[in-house]
Amino acid sequence: MLSVCCCVIRSLMVMLDSLQSGTGRDAYLCTTLAEGWLLQAVDRGDLIRILEPLLIMLMHPDSARSRSLLLHYHEIFCHTLYSC
Repeated sequence: MLSVCCCVIRSLMVMLDSLQSGTGRDAYLCTTLAEGWLLQAVDRGDLIRILEPLLIMLMHPDSARSRSLLLHYHEIFCHTLYSC
């Protein structure tokens, strides 16, 4: 199950990385595809499924400036996520 999760997160990162503009026809097609995918996710209300892995990585203790800041944002995120 963990390998499936890692594969999904890796695929998500590839799609988000494709949003950056590049040069050439292939880069334009990848960017257009990624933008369409992101807009569809927003239209369906699935934005939290995209933001959650990003926020979890950013809230990891190795990337936090301070432990208290991490806990503060974790409380806000969890409250927002589960209050719906």
